Amino acid sequence: MIAKTNPTSAVGSMIRIIAALPLLHCCVSGQQANPPGKPTGAAPAMIEALRRVGSTEGFKPYDGNPILKPGPAGSFDAGALGSMCVLRVGDVLHLYYEAWGVRAAKNGTPKEFETLQVGHATSADGLHWTKDPLNPVLPHGGKPDFDRTGVWDPYVIHENGLFKMWYGGGGGSQLNLGWAYATSEDGSHFKKKGLIGIGAQTNTEDCHVVRDPKSGLYYMYYWYGWDEPNAFKLVTSATETGFDFNEARGLTIEGDDSPMCKFGQALRDDDGWHLFYSNFDDGHCTNSIVRYATSNDGIHWKARVKGLIKGQDADVLRVADDLYLMVYSPQGGFDANGTDIRLAVYNGRLPDLATKPPLVPAAESR
Repeated sequence: MIAKTNPTSAVGSMIRIIAALPLLHCCVSGQQANPPGKPTGAAPAMIEALRRVGSTEGFKPYDGNPILKPGPAGSFDAGALGSMCVLRVGDVLHLYYEAWGVRAAKNGTPKEFETLQVGHATSADGLHWTKDPLNPVLPHGGKPDFDRTGVWDPYVIHENGLFKMWYGGGGGSQLNLGWAYATSEDGSHFKKKGLIGIGAQTNTEDCHVVRDPKSGLYYMYYWYGWDEPNAFKLVTSATETGFDFNEARGLTIEGDDSPMCKFGQALRDDDGWHLFYSNFDDGHCTNSIVRYATSNDGIHWKARVKGLIKGQDADVLRVADDLYLMVYSPQGGFDANGTDIRLAVYNGRLPDLATKPPLVPAAESR
């Protein structure tokens, strides 16, 4: 997830360094690979492996973390990893992530932003991951393309035999030009479909989409930096590309007193609507904690747990009725050099999280 928001925020301070060029983050819930209802098809070996490392008390960080590291010097992902999403297709878990080729400067430079591309890794058990030999599976565009200066913040779902990716393009030495969309039949070869949506999209990020099984609509949750600190938004569409951002509504999380609530990922299952998000108040998220909220309609949210795990950029996938995995960035790892990707596992149902003591003490969750 790239730092690219309102110049009045901590992230915006970094953007001023690169001529106030906003970038964009767009994500779509990987949970949609298994829609509401009992998950089917997860391999018993995958379930057993994840249960062994999980906890019934909450999302337990995996002792073998990180599950994915930056590549060697000179590789497309040598600088840092971020903005990840996880989904399951059959017996295979797929992880897509934003990859920095270079990430050395504290606040970033246009040239560093222009090394951003999209990586892919797979796993049979969630613990051991193999990077795709075809990486980057979504490279930046050529000279005439809108995304020639970088592609980033990928989010992928699998529907009707198709991998569907939403991502951001541009930034660095040029303005970002908004959300974009790409598809793939095998998860490795993506065809770019171009820019999507209607209305203003610059300075937006942290976007996830959930397909509501009742209405059939895509619910896109995202961050609109120009409205910080009240930047959490929702817009819906009947199609993958028809979002009208002029119709977006502002959202709040009742009971959360953070300066800003950011990195929100919405998830829909039999138990209702769930939101995983983090507090945010400095450039590299040195004190960010993953938090949990619930909703009856996907619009009105109430905070339930403010101390799930230290970190941010969390994405959660239901593997079985009472088994969930989370991939996330470590605390202090937002757009930071050397950032890796980590795993946490919970053996239980999501609503029960609210009845358990937080794994991060309240004093550390403010």
